[in-house]
Amino acid sequence: MIDVNRFCLTYKVKKFIQGNGFLYSKHKYVFDKKSFYKNISKKSTDICVEAYPSSANTYLMYLIKNLNDDVEISHHTHTIANLKLAAQYNISCVVLIREPLDAISSYAYRFFNNTDKLLNRSISEYINFYEYVQNNKDFMKVVEFQELIDNPQTVLKNIQQYSGMDLKLDKVDWDQLIETSLNNIKDNAKKRGRLKRGSFPSESKEKGKSEIKNRIKNTKKYERAKEIYNKLTERV
Repeated sequence: MIDVNRFCLTYKVKKFIQGNGFLYSKHKYVFDKKSFYKNISKKSTDICVEAYPSSANTYLMYLIKNLNDDVEISHHTHTIANLKLAAQYNISCVVLIREPLDAISSYAYRFFNNTDKLLNRSISEYINFYEYVQNNKDFMKVVEFQELIDNPQTVLKNIQQYSGMDLKLDKVDWDQLIETSLNNIKDNAKKRGRLKRGSFPSESKEKGKSEIKNRIKNTKKYERAKEIYNKLTERV
């Protein structure tokens, strides 16, 4: 659970840093070197994979790594700053987007307590992130969450063509690749103690999300989140 008061006090500073590529990179280098070398876009990075949390970031990361472990991926910062760094270094950038009701409710269920302030902030973060993507989509490839879930073969072929990377798709056992990647997600959740609230479907998770979804629909910002999603996925 997140300490609400501490979260609110640090939010503005956090938001400013996470919107600035230079500051974010330096902040990670000084205070979190493990994340700097693992997650941040640098000259040596082959591809950047980013999204709002709970949008299949982990799934796509494991799919790519299980195809070609030599690929260096920057991922899981969920920040505009990392997108800016990818553009600065001319790195191919894939951005996942999930329907806001599912993405926000999943994120809130996994990481936040049930305060309205934090829920509203979660919606604002979705809007801010994808507004930036909408305004800068020419240097990114946007992939819809459901497309990745339903057609990973097509998505990965398109990513290989877009990025120029060799993902070794010629002789892929797709069923095995998908099973291995899903098991990687579960193993990762176990290590972090998030098995009950991990990034994969479960009955308890869907029940927990249901109540949150009703609250999201009643917020003023939800319509704006839907509008951005529809524009980026070219839906009417």
